[in-house]
Amino acid sequence: MQWISASSLRAGCWACALLLFAQPLMPVGTGGLGRADDEQATPAAIEAAATRVQVLGGSVLRDATGAITEVNLDSRPATDADVKLLAALAGLKRLALWGAGITDAGLDPLAQLDRLETLELKNTAVTDAGLARLTGLEQLKSIDLQRSAHITDQGMVHLAHPPNLTYLRLLYTKITDPGLAQLSAAKKLRLLDMRGCTVSDDGLAQLAKLTNMASLKLRSSAVTDAGLKHLTRLTRLKDLALEDTRITDDGLANLAAFDQLEDLNLMRVPISDEGIAHLAGLTKMKQLVLRGTFVADQAMAHLNGMRQLWKLDVSETDVGDDGLAHLAALDQLKALDLWNTMITDDGLAHLAGLKRLEILVLDGNGITDAGLAHLQGLERLKSLSLVQTEVTDAGLAHLNGLQSLRQLMLRLTGVTDVGLAQWKKSRPNVTIVE
Repeated sequence: MQWISASSLRAGCWACALLLFAQPLMPVGTGGLGRADDEQATPAAIEAAATRVQVLGGSVLRDATGAITEVNLDSRPATDADVKLLAALAGLKRLALWGAGITDAGLDPLAQLDRLETLELKNTAVTDAGLARLTGLEQLKSIDLQRSAHITDQGMVHLAHPPNLTYLRLLYTKITDPGLAQLSAAKKLRLLDMRGCTVSDDGLAQLAKLTNMASLKLRSSAVTDAGLKHLTRLTRLKDLALEDTRITDDGLANLAAFDQLEDLNLMRVPISDEGIAHLAGLTKMKQLVLRGTFVADQAMAHLNGMRQLWKLDVSETDVGDDGLAHLAALDQLKALDLWNTMITDDGLAHLAGLKRLEILVLDGNGITDAGLAHLQGLERLKSLSLVQTEVTDAGLAHLNGLQSLRQLMLRLTGVTDVGLAQWKKSRPNVTIVE
């Protein structure tokens, strides 16, 4: 769930790394294919690897001694030849690789990086056979294979072997129920993200054996109430995503078993106000996504006991002004997404008491200048999205007192270039997204 629409706050672009090194690449000799310990990795080979990473637009992180411990090439197309250079980095603990240029052959050099703890292989051409190269990496705690489309159930037998594997992300791979049977041997798993994988209730029965699980993320229309019942043994769950599943109001009764739950994502699940009543006892909830469900105003009343809730997404629902009135008690709210709901100007008056609110999305509603007047007391508001509303130049005056505001989305509104330019003179520190 991206939280505040397509124009949301997105930071941390690895492309910001500077091309600090200009010298030609230094080849790694055949000795680099053995164990890459400190004696074999020459300073020239190490700097050649660092140079290549930065030429690709990636970044490196060094520890206090100057040794490279992290390499990030996420969204930077690398090749197997690049990975061969990285074999010189004996102290590497975190590595992120991306793109179809990474194949099984590229994993051979990784087998010698025995300090590796985190490995990302997103959008690569790695196959099940390639995963066998990782079985000897005993320090490996986290593996991310997102959108590496050649990964299937057969590869999961290799991922059950790293003794410390704790975090596994398999988004949009070809894992199905038999693959989950293999993973049931990975007893230390605390996070498993299988969104976009074709898993069913039968597969979830296998996951019930992983009682240390704290975070489970699913997006599959083959998951029903029966599957959720299998998961009730996972009493340590704090984070659960059930996106696009076929769970019903009755099925949500199973969530009562998860009294430690802090983050729940029910995006596009066919549930209504009646189902949300089963969540009333989940008082440790901090983040809740109800986007694209059938909930309306009464569902919001069932959230009153969630006094730690700081993020709520009810976009694409029938929540209206009466529903916002029920949110007044949630004084810890920092992020609220009301995109394409039933709210009006009058409903915004109920938000006036949410003094901790930092992110507010009002896109796709009939909000006018009059509605913005109710937001004047939100002193901590940093990001406000008014895309496709009826706001005009006159409404901008109501935002003058929002001293924390740093981002304002105004696409498809009645605000003119002239009016915006005039307002910006007094608020030069606000970034306008149109």
